[in-house]
Amino acid sequence: MQIIDAHQHYYMEPQTIENLIEKSKMADITKVCLSGLGDYSCDKYNEDVRKAIEKYPDTIIGFGFIRLGIDTWHLVDELFEQGFRGLKTINPRKNYSDKEYYPIYKRAEELNMPILFHTGIKIFSPQDVKHDVACERMRPIFLDAVARAFPRLNIIGAHLGVPWYNEACAVSEENPNVYFDLSGAINILYKLEPWFFKILTYWEMAKGKFVFGVDDHYERIPEAVNKFNILMDKLNFSQELREKIFYGNMEKILGL
Repeated sequence: MQIIDAHQHYYMEPQTIENLIEKSKMADITKVCLSGLGDYSCDKYNEDVRKAIEKYPDTIIGFGFIRLGIDTWHLVDELFEQGFRGLKTINPRKNYSDKEYYPIYKRAEELNMPILFHTGIKIFSPQDVKHDVACERMRPIFLDAVARAFPRLNIIGAHLGVPWYNEACAVSEENPNVYFDLSGAINILYKLEPWFFKILTYWEMAKGKFVFGVDDHYERIPEAVNKFNILMDKLNFSQELREKIFYGNMEKILGL
């Protein structure tokens, strides 16, 4: 089964891209959505991701990092012209639904660039004070207003909004253009009894709105794929649903 990794970072290590591609291919991952958050996350930067896109266009799909509250919609145009296919954002200065950010969302919608939003808790960083981090601004519920205002904008919420899982599932159920990756959250969910996940997804459609994402070091890519398979085995997911989560949903979102 082919896999698209919807959420990966350009770590600041030697030979990162080469190692990432090698480990991905070993796990049947054919496309990697890559972003670089710079000093927000000890990553490399958009320029480094752009070079990776040019060097490995068949594998790397660039998601340009945009800082809500700092950057303007003009950066969306610049990233698009540089070959980026999507956007990535985290640590907004206001709630994701604040209308200050609507020009960015509008331009992304016009250019068919999906946005990957971090949702929920993030790991602690010494840079949090500098970047005015507040996780409550990134609750999944704030994606609801964005999705309704921009119905042609494909939205991916990262981490199923941990710990606000119920919000994430409800928002994805009610908005056709909202999906969630299970990166991070999978480390908890695959260990739990199936009833917990079934309660979260009592909106039946919610199960079909997940996408696969690693969001972890390339050495742990096989482990991430295995955890997804364990979870889907527990939940008796059909082959059709597995294919949507591993590949089909992102294929649609990216227009591949």
